Amino acid sequence: MGMLGCKTNESMGTKSAETSSGCIQTINSKELENREIGTVRILKANLEKDEIHMQLEYSGCGNEDLYMAWSGAYMKSLPAKVSLSPGVFYGEARCRALITKDVCFNVKNIIDPMRKNGIIFLIEGLDEPITVNAQK
Repeated sequence: MGMLGCKTNESMGTKSAETSSGCIQTINSKELENREIGTVRILKANLEKDEIHMQLEYSGCGNEDLYMAWSGAYMKSLPAKVSLSPGVFYGEARCRALITKDVCFNVKNIIDPMRKNGIIFLIEGLDEPITVNAQK
C-alpha cells in the first residue's frame, strides 16, 4: 500500500523561493512563526560559490518545502559568523517516509556584505562550520 493522503509536487506546488540556479533562497527566521515546521538531518554539506549544497534527511511525504533560516544578524568576530538553521515546512498531509533529498541554498545575500573579510557559517546540525575565505 502506498502513502495515502500525500499530495504530489504538482498538486501542492512549491512555496520555497528559488533562485535562477534552482537553489532555495534563505529566509528570515521570523517567517517560521505560526508555521508547522520540522527538523532535518544533514548527511553532507559543502559550499560551491555562493551556494550551500546539502544532502538532507527528514520524515515526510517527499514534496515538502525545505528552508534555511537566518536571523539577519552577523556575530561580531573576524571573520564574521552567521548562524543558519535548515528545516522543513509541513503541509496538511503528514507522511512518515524517511526522505533523502539533495538541495542547495543560495547564501549570496549573506556573503556579499562580508566578502572582503570572509564569513563562517555555523549551521544547526552540522558539526563543522563552513568557511568563506576573504576575497579582495
